[in-house]
Amino acid sequence: MNTRAGMLIGKWITPGLTGIAFYLAALLLKLKDYSIKGMFPVDMPSNWISVHPV
Repeated sequence: MNTRAGMLIGKWITPGLTGIAFYLAALLLKLKDYSIKGMFPVDMPSNWISVHPV
């Protein structure tokens, strides 16, 4: 899953909207008695090539 746009509050790093979706999906799987072995967030590159040149 892609996680992007978190926020730093003091020493705490909060997840962005996609990070919250990541934890929500993990919570739903946990409620269905699946075991979560790990979560691996991946920051995807920007697709706004005109604004962020390669």
